[in-house]
Amino acid sequence: MPSVSIVLPTYNGEKYLRESVESIINQTYQDWELIIVNDCSTDNTREIALKYVNQDDRIMLIDNDPNQRLPQSLNIGFKKTSGNLLTWTSDDNRMKSCMLETMVNCFQKDRELDFLYGDIIPIDSKGKIMTQCGYINGEIDDIYVGNPISACFMYTRNVYQHIGDYNKDAFLAEDYEYWVRIYEAGFKMQHIREKLYYYRIHEESLTATRKRENAILSLELLKNNLNKEMKEIQKKKLQKKITDIQCRIENNNDEKTPIEWEREIHDISMKWLMLKTENKNLKTYFENHGYSTVAIYGCKQLAECLYRELENTNIKVLYGVDRDKYGVYTESFNVFQPDDILEEVDVLVVTALSHFEEIRQDMTGRINCPIISLREVIEEVY
Repeated sequence: MPSVSIVLPTYNGEKYLRESVESIINQTYQDWELIIVNDCSTDNTREIALKYVNQDDRIMLIDNDPNQRLPQSLNIGFKKTSGNLLTWTSDDNRMKSCMLETMVNCFQKDRELDFLYGDIIPIDSKGKIMTQCGYINGEIDDIYVGNPISACFMYTRNVYQHIGDYNKDAFLAEDYEYWVRIYEAGFKMQHIREKLYYYRIHEESLTATRKRENAILSLELLKNNLNKEMKEIQKKKLQKKITDIQCRIENNNDEKTPIEWEREIHDISMKWLMLKTENKNLKTYFENHGYSTVAIYGCKQLAECLYRELENTNIKVLYGVDRDKYGVYTESFNVFQPDDILEEVDVLVVTALSHFEEIRQDMTGRINCPIISLREVIEEVY
């Protein structure tokens, strides 16, 4: 009996399926089984899967007939599993080679642990890391405000036996709905701050192609959370999020996909580069607004660039703020987490452009100064 069971549901996944399966075969931890659930694919998905089944007796193929969609495909796959630890993956994503070993070790060290989730590395359609695309896991106690868990997770058979099947009516939000049930059942859920999974962002993914449907379902699930017990600050975040989604749906204004955010970040970066070629410095913005001390939220490459821009001016960067304190890019200044006691500054500049509204709302009340986006700084100077 294998220790880890992996379910891989797929529909017309021929483009990336090999990468996904190979990432499992190449794990440093080898005591696993893989159940591929082919959901009536019309391309070469079945032939690709059969090749691996014939090469490795740890791999099983199930063919759905008729098409069952993702939640029910998961249920079909998990009914065939035998491992004590369970996870599922997608045909367009891939695991880091140490993912299973790292997560299994956590369960072995803590026998009371029921559910573990790790961080992801966003990649584009060609497998290139999307350095400016910020996917940030949240903390589990914020689960009623939104899904804090990305695509890297593992849970025990005991959880599966108690919680049961994925909700086949929650297509596009089947994972979030399942995590909420696990949370409400009182299982121990833990976040490991290690990047263990390559999450592919491309225009053919379900996330990109079903944005409106996804927004409507998310709104329904979030409304169900309004009557649940949570902190007042979480309740306010939830109400704000519901209002934002309602406005987008009513105005037929879809939320930007990560690909669209990546393009927008590229455009902003190009404007910044043009400013440099014209010998213009972002310090102008801060001088015009009377800001002399700055903190930076989001301590990746853009934060380092902003620090270098201001380094030899009269504008001082005192520190950075980042949820992922241990995965920051910069070593030029001290980095704190949002819950830390933060020194007073004149302004907080958010470089995580795609999360600006969420961050602004979260940091209001934690820091007593204006909270602005790096986009605003660049566009005013531009």
